[in-house]
Amino acid sequence: MQSYSLQLAGVLLTFVLKVAAAYVLCLCLARVLRNPRHRFLAWLGFLLGAGISWIALLADELVFVLTRGASGATLAKEAAKVPGEHVAVPASWSVWIGTIAVVLIVAYIVGAASLVAMHLFKHLRLRQWLKHGRQPSPGLQDTFQDLCRDFNISRCRVLILPKVSSPATVYWWTPRILLPEVCEKLVGSPQLGNVLRHELIHTLRCDYLWATLGDLLCALLFFHPAVWQARKQLMMERELACDLGVIETHPEDRADYADSLAAFVRLVRLQQRPALGVDFAASSSFLSTRIRNILAEPAEVPRWKALVCDAAIVLFIVAFASVSPALSVSLDFSSQAAHSSAHAQARVAVAPFSPQAPGLHRRHNRVSLEYVNTPGTVATENWAHQRHTPNSGKQQAERNAVAPSISGPIDVDGPPIPAPFNSVGDMPIPDLDPLTGSARYQANPAHEDK
Repeated sequence: MQSYSLQLAGVLLTFVLKVAAAYVLCLCLARVLRNPRHRFLAWLGFLLGAGISWIALLADELVFVLTRGASGATLAKEAAKVPGEHVAVPASWSVWIGTIAVVLIVAYIVGAASLVAMHLFKHLRLRQWLKHGRQPSPGLQDTFQDLCRDFNISRCRVLILPKVSSPATVYWWTPRILLPEVCEKLVGSPQLGNVLRHELIHTLRCDYLWATLGDLLCALLFFHPAVWQARKQLMMERELACDLGVIETHPEDRADYADSLAAFVRLVRLQQRPALGVDFAASSSFLSTRIRNILAEPAEVPRWKALVCDAAIVLFIVAFASVSPALSVSLDFSSQAAHSSAHAQARVAVAPFSPQAPGLHRRHNRVSLEYVNTPGTVATENWAHQRHTPNSGKQQAERNAVAPSISGPIDVDGPPIPAPFNSVGDMPIPDLDPLTGSARYQANPAHEDK
């Protein structure tokens, strides 16, 4: 469970980094793109791409658990296939990682379910409010029908709803345009015509569908702040695109259209009623930006500047495609990383001389040493040595006094050599320390009888 939790954390970290990089890409594209319709498509593509990637990631992890299991060997193989950075995590964190993973999964399920339930509640509330709608006055209905014929729209209806304070568009297959009661007083004025054009452009663009889809994606990816910022940018570009559509059809009504927008924003702030669907003036924070774009005259863009913008777009996309693979991160416990490493650290394991300790044996004039190659592989090297019997006890004492001694354990990089050979190639004979039980190797000088 801990190994799978760690692998899942690496996958989540990779997703977060790549979505953040895609958000930076969209910010750069938004600086270059001059048309709000193109900027809207860029932010919509970001949200759809992030949502599809997240759903595919969840489905892949679910299939992985159900089919291949979460065994350590399988996870190690899968982690080795991940390109990018491999980070080793201390094995002592394994207990906490498993607990934190369970808490985060539960928190995500609760948070996502709560946001989805909130959007479902708003949808049900909208259906209840639509039951209180009424047909508009004959003059307003005629104006609306004339505009529908101009835009070639046949399935749209208009309703007067007392509960709204700003015009709004709901639904996308059979759209409804909701108007407050104050709009009936504007029949025959250019303000009403511009407001209706704005809402009809929303229906042509299917903005209610994209807004609902954006809300659901934010509910699934609520943990990533870039998704919320992208949704905010999507709403602003959506309104700017519709404002541009109104101005393109009637450029002489720029000032009147800006006045009607400011009037509805004031009405929304005074009444403080909840917004329904794609609201005409709900995004009051974008008021200054919208009015500035409405009043601004279109400027001619030089040919060279358009070519530079196109080249910058290509450069940004290529840079993102180049950086994205390097953002992959895989996490693994440090002990497992040591297993996958080709380097093996060797050490000499010397044990006291006892029947239960097979580290060092003196039997039949042979020395047997064991060394351990990390992790857990034990190898044995034997050196045969013909033990020479000293001529006398006095000569043996003299040799022991001048012979150098080496005590284990000794760390080496290859098969351990217990002690230097003497001039005639003899292997030193280990003596056991009676106090510590460790082996002491004494180099034997050449015998006089040789």
